[in-house]
Amino acid sequence: MTTTEKAITPLESLADAEREFERGNHREASRILWKATEATFDMLAKAHGLDPSDHIAVATTLDEKYDLGLYYRSRLMGAGLLDDHAKMDVLEDYELEGLREDVPHFIRHCLREPNANAASR
Repeated sequence: MTTTEKAITPLESLADAEREFERGNHREASRILWKATEATFDMLAKAHGLDPSDHIAVATTLDEKYDLGLYYRSRLMGAGLLDDHAKMDVLEDYELEGLREDVPHFIRHCLREPNANAASR
């Protein structure tokens, strides 16, 4: 990255994804949401002193730490469906709608309180 480039944050990515959804570019929007989710899990890993190279392990550890069952893992899996959709066009529009709302909500919540107890989620 050159000094004139800036890293795009997950929150900026959410706005980009929404613009792509509104343009009808669902695969590109899905790709952007997946990348934002990956960046969010990287940030969560760093905030909790975990290895960011394994998002499943991060999600599992956070689920266990906060006694939430499948909260982080299910959010990661849902975003993974967006990655699959971006690559292979596997989801129907109605299936995208829930993820279009859920994934940004999850990301915003995580970025607002990366160290907070997740019981309020």
